[in-house]
Amino acid sequence: MKKGLLILAAALIMTLAPGTASAQPWGWAGGWYSPYWGPYWGSPYPLPVYPNAGEVKLKTEVKNAEVYIDNSYAGTTHQNHEMYLKPGSYDIKIVYGGKIRYSKRVYVVAGKTLKLYPEL
Repeated sequence: MKKGLLILAAALIMTLAPGTASAQPWGWAGGWYSPYWGPYWGSPYPLPVYPNAGEVKLKTEVKNAEVYIDNSYAGTTHQNHEMYLKPGSYDIKIVYGGKIRYSKRVYVVAGKTLKLYPEL
């Protein structure tokens, strides 16, 4: 009886205990996953989110200016201080106070970061 309980307890502990780290990028990880606490399926380390995209960083003090990419509204400068875009050319405009304060045609290269410093 004791041996059976010991084997059952060991099997239960091995099932619930986190496994060792493996070389695979995906596996079980623990921590906070809103609204639950506990194990969840995910990556144990950060993976590139957009491997075939380039990054555009907006460095400006004004956080509530509107950002337009190819004449389409993309959000505010606070929401878009880091943008990942497919390789190609884009027209980036920043509108603040109802006027176009910054306008530039940029070319995005995959895997590269382009930093823009608009003075608004």
